[in-house]
Amino acid sequence: MTNFDFDVFISHASEDKAGFVTSLSNELRKHGLKVWFDKFTLKVGDSLHRSIEKGLARSRYGVVVFSPKFLTKNWPQAELDGLFAREMDGHKVILPIWHNISSARMKDALPMLADKVALRSSDGIEAVARSLVEVIRPELLELDNKKASAFEAADTFMAEARRKHPGYDFAIQSGSFSAPKLTGAPSAIANAKQRIQISVSDPAIIGTSPGGRIEFFGEGARKAIEFVRTGKPQKWESGEFRLLDWNVPLMPTHVEGSTLEVGIDNNLLNIPPKYMRVEVRSRPPIVFPIMEMKPVRLGTDEVEAILSDKETPLSISLVFSVGSNSLSNASREIDFTLSWETTGKKISECKNLIEAIDALRRGNVLRLIDIRLDKPIFESKARVASRTDPFAGTLRRTVLLASQIEKEFSVSLRMPEVVSEEDGESLLHLDCLLNDHPYQQVNDTQLRLTKADGEVGAGQLAFIRGELSATYTDVPSNYPGYFPLFGQQIATRNWVRVVELVPKEPCACLKEFSESPIGTQFSIEITAKGPVFLRWRDDSILRNIEVGSLAQLQL
Repeated sequence: MTNFDFDVFISHASEDKAGFVTSLSNELRKHGLKVWFDKFTLKVGDSLHRSIEKGLARSRYGVVVFSPKFLTKNWPQAELDGLFAREMDGHKVILPIWHNISSARMKDALPMLADKVALRSSDGIEAVARSLVEVIRPELLELDNKKASAFEAADTFMAEARRKHPGYDFAIQSGSFSAPKLTGAPSAIANAKQRIQISVSDPAIIGTSPGGRIEFFGEGARKAIEFVRTGKPQKWESGEFRLLDWNVPLMPTHVEGSTLEVGIDNNLLNIPPKYMRVEVRSRPPIVFPIMEMKPVRLGTDEVEAILSDKETPLSISLVFSVGSNSLSNASREIDFTLSWETTGKKISECKNLIEAIDALRRGNVLRLIDIRLDKPIFESKARVASRTDPFAGTLRRTVLLASQIEKEFSVSLRMPEVVSEEDGESLLHLDCLLNDHPYQQVNDTQLRLTKADGEVGAGQLAFIRGELSATYTDVPSNYPGYFPLFGQQIATRNWVRVVELVPKEPCACLKEFSESPIGTQFSIEITAKGPVFLRWRDDSILRNIEVGSLAQLQL
């Protein structure tokens, strides 16, 4: 039996994608079909036969959307003759759809196909998709019917639960759930794929608060103490706990074994955030002006809060003891950890991040200031366990150079997920232009020189003697006026490649040159005194002593 990657591919004209094909593809996927259509969009000049052959090699069925635009594509009669020869074992594998096209138009254009039974897009996306599913994978429609029956049964169950347990409300949620969550409200009973959500709809009716008791044993007791003390999520395995005397509807009154998980208290989500200004070092401070601080766990002895901001790459986790007058004592000991994500963040913010981490590695102060009170709530020197640079060298260089580019050309950049090859080329050129870094090395080459008279001839002689160097400038012929960088175009003035040249052996042809008549041609080996540099184009650079043609020199 042939294994296929997809249930169906859709061959169509590119002009029909937005109006019909994309919606059809989405509807087929809703029914559970594996659909591939982007790779088989026909454009002018494409071969219909090759496209369909290629698609059928990976798909069980092929859908061909015939439309006025489709008929304008290039597909010879020979291809049409073999188009439907792919019928396998007597059943159809190519399913036609007529889209915005009449029977008369089809007969005129494709008389051999006009009589073949086809679906029509005018019947509607849902009807066309259902007809295709009936042919391609009819069992999926049976599954839809079973799902509908299951939902009806679930509704009946929920209505009966509400009748038997007044004051409570019930709902079935589908998805992937790890384990029953027994903290916070509402409570829930769950398995891996569904859970019943139970909430209190009328406290006056139920009278007593819903709940029960949990007994812990051995290692389970240690976990329970740790959860109460720190608020850190815990998981108890079979034998470490049991539930007793639960009065929640559908909850067993006595359970021993299974698994119990306690996570973050949902009530923490209702605590309003504090807004902080974060400063690193003192003179001058590196500032993150507004960061939101929210608690993520709360215990009797320990609290953890996270400071973050969507525009700031830095996140700060603070863990502090709640036995020291909450957050009011800025001088007490607090543990903190730093994490960051630079992708998509402003380059200026990424530069701030690097400078802040570097300062903290050197033992500078981290200070949190409550914006509303304009009062420090925390101040501490960093405790760095390792001197290893946490930033990859390429990231550090990219951020610092991009920050310099922002200032030089008054642009705003964001850090991409991946620095493309094109971005790398632009960074190299701009680094050389802004920071006078060498661009490349030049190999030894030949200089064709025609002896001249007067001042030019004197300059040539001085060059051969090694008393004078020649500056060669190369103007790029294909520079568009900008460098593409991180999805933007950094417009700049024109620039040139510059290298200083001298004879490789200054005296090799000195005697012959001196004794030769004007107009004699020489070939002189030359070498570069240093690497090629990039310079902003300036007429003073281009006015050099003429030493002959340097057309053979390639930079």
